[in-house]
This record gives sequence, C-alpha cells and structure tokens, in this order.
Amino acid sequence: MTDQPRLLVATRSHHKLAELRDLLHLRRAELVDLDDEGIHDEVEETGRTFSANAALKARFYARRSGLPTLADDSGLEVDALGGGPGVRTRRYAGEQATDGQNNAKLLAALTDAGLSLPARYPRDWVVDCKSVGTGEAALVYLGRYLYRGVIREKDIVACAEGQVTFCYRDAKTGKMMRRTMPGCAFLWLVLQHVLPKGFRRARNFGFLHPNCKRLIALVQVLLKVVPGSAATWIKPRAPMRCPCCGAVMVIVKTRIRPPDAPLRTGPWLVPIASEAAGAALFM
Repeated sequence: MTDQPRLLVATRSHHKLAELRDLLHLRRAELVDLDDEGIHDEVEETGRTFSANAALKARFYARRSGLPTLADDSGLEVDALGGGPGVRTRRYAGEQATDGQNNAKLLAALTDAGLSLPARYPRDWVVDCKSVGTGEAALVYLGRYLYRGVIREKDIVACAEGQVTFCYRDAKTGKMMRRTMPGCAFLWLVLQHVLPKGFRRARNFGFLHPNCKRLIALVQVLLKVVPGSAATWIKPRAPMRCPCCGAVMVIVKTRIRPPDAPLRTGPWLVPIASEAAGAALFM
C-alpha cells in the first residue's frame, strides 16, 4: 500500500481492476479491490435495475471499508424475453446455478419464444478478449512472421503523427519512389506480402533452404562437386578498354543474337562512351 488516497472498486476480479487502472490513469489515487481490503462479505442484490444494484454495492462496501467506492452491475437483457434475464442473469436458473445451467435455461427460453438458432450455430465457443494497449506488443508478435525483403528498415524514412513515409522501387520504371500513407494502411500493405499458412517461397524450398545443409552436402556428393573449388576453372575476364581513351569499359547490357541473324565478323564490343568510367554495349 502507498500513502496515496485509495478508491475501492467493488470487485474481486484482478483483471477488471487492471483494466480500470489502464483506463483511468489515476496519478493522485490508488485503485484497490475487495481482496486488497480483506472484505469477504457479499451484498444481496435486491435492486430491480442494474443501476440500483450498483448503488447497493457501492454504499455497502463504502460503509465496510470507509473508502469511496466504485461499483457496477451488468447482465443480459433479451427483448424477446421481456428484458430478461436482466438483473437475475447470474441467478437465472437458481441461486446456486452454474454458467452452463444459466445458458441452458436461456437457450430453452429462446426456443419457447419461437426463436431458433442459425443452422451454422457453433456448439463450442471460445472467447478471449485482451487489451493490447498501444499495440506495440502485437506488432512485435507479427514481426516474427514477416519475411525479410518486404521492406527494409532503412527504406522507412519517417513515422510521425500516424503517417508512414517509405521508399520503394517502381517495378515499371526501376526508379526509387517515395510514398506517405496512414500507419494502418501501411501495415495492411505489408501484411499482404505475408504468405498464407502452408505456403513457402520457392527460393527457400527443398535443398535451397538455408537449414538444409546436410541435404546440400548430399547433392554435392551425388554430383561429385567439391565445395569451394567448383568455379576455380573460370578465369577472370581481362579488362576491356576503350580504343579511344584507354579507359576500362563496363558491360551495361547484353543481347542474345536472334537465331536467323547472320554471324558478325566485326568487333563485338562497341564503345558507347569515352569518359574515364567507360561503358560498352555487348551485342
């Protein structure tokens, strides 16, 4: 306990208490629950409305603890059942009824009222709702399942005020472009590049996968390839120099000769620049 003023929340649910702490962000007071104050009494909820029961609990626990008290009450209200179960939701099938018994009575009441459940109504329900806060933990979780190569971190130029600015290479022009869009739209764009479950990128399949070193070694044995020496027979190409200035030329484009084209007897290297860097078109 601290020296700050305390506000009692009339609940024994630590999860509800944590949610209220995140929601209210009280700096000058501390939220505590019934277990923190050692209160084990239960209130008889005799109110006819949710607000009346909430007021009963707030007054009762305020007198027991001497602290200002926050209380709530909730339940199910079905129009076809005249607003029932209402304040008796927890005791719908009896004072000691379980959740399963209450649910069974509710379903039977809906059937008696002429309401049928859809044919695709699931028999088993699993509900798990959690607050993600800022969403940072969710992004870290999703990040483990993103493939490298979707976008490099250095290509994300800015991220401020809910907008993300990033660079990308245009597939048609080959030029680097810059784009700004809302953060949610950016995440959706990234997630579209994540492969569905059961699929794998071709370059990572089979013996090409980086974790298949033993399989790669087997392939090398079957092909009689000695790792590290397979390309030793390839001799480095001699530098090509421009006949005008003598600068080293660089191949910037290659073209396969059409099958019906006549064989050329002239030089294959055509200088297209005579500056210091040099360039050549290999035809």
